[in-house]
Amino acid sequence: MWSSALKPGAVEAFEIAIPAATLTSPRDGLDKNMHEALKVKDHPDIVFRLLRLEPGSGARARCAASVFFKSQVSTGRLPSTSRHSARARP
Repeated sequence: MWSSALKPGAVEAFEIAIPAATLTSPRDGLDKNMHEALKVKDHPDIVFRLLRLEPGSGARARCAASVFFKSQVSTGRLPSTSRHSARARP
């Protein structure tokens, strides 16, 4: 099933909103500074919008995507590799 997501036309687009305040660092004391720098109170979400998926060979693909954050948008192409794991992530 997972490999079929990379076939042409299988995924047209999607959007994911990540609450910026949920980002954490393994380094002590960094979270507070990071959240202040990200201005999470004013800009609570980081939004990734897949505009187009360009399949490559095997599990490789290229994503044409936009990232919206702090009232700004950045659009570009990202190389990606898909990996399916049966292990649930928190």
